[in-house]
Amino acid sequence: MNRAILIATAVAILGGAAMSEAADKPKVPEPGKALPEGAPLSVTIEGTAKYTLDPALGSEADLKKGFISDKFPNPPKVALKLVVRNTSDKPVQVWTSGDPVTVGLNLKGDGAVMVTPRLAMTADYRSPRSTEVAAGKTVEIPLTQLSGGKRGMGEYWYWTKAGEYELTAMLNTAVNPAPAGADKADGGFGLVKVASPAFKIVVEKK
Repeated sequence: MNRAILIATAVAILGGAAMSEAADKPKVPEPGKALPEGAPLSVTIEGTAKYTLDPALGSEADLKKGFISDKFPNPPKVALKLVVRNTSDKPVQVWTSGDPVTVGLNLKGDGAVMVTPRLAMTADYRSPRSTEVAAGKTVEIPLTQLSGGKRGMGEYWYWTKAGEYELTAMLNTAVNPAPAGADKADGGFGLVKVASPAFKIVVEKK
């Protein structure tokens, strides 16, 4: 086998591996968008945009020590909410609570830290509950602290320095009638992911 064939074979293998990795990676919507495309939902973060730095949360180095002991302070409390809007011209049912409904957060800024605490959960399954949202209207999901994932226990976010931050949220929910292209869920619902635009937060020294 000559060198050209060897190079072509290697490129094909690497290209195939990259394509496989891309295929395995779950799709996520761009900020302000939903998946599947055309799903009749949008999400924004609203609420208080200024907070005071709590020295008791510790520094980034302090939080990293928690990776050894797996003990972390509670994340900062916030007065925020997800505003979920029905962007269609007909009423829809939207899952707003229950184990299948999760909110993933992402905090950007100098001093932003995320940890994944291994917290014990009860083994019961909390069935999704839906809310009817009229055309063009909204339903709110409160955010009381910087935590996300299943039952708000899968990820903790912290700001460890004063400054400006940007917070985005990813809502995993379901809609009935199911949007075209959505994975099916029970009761005629279709699974939907919705990403919020960035919400700017200012953290000031105490």
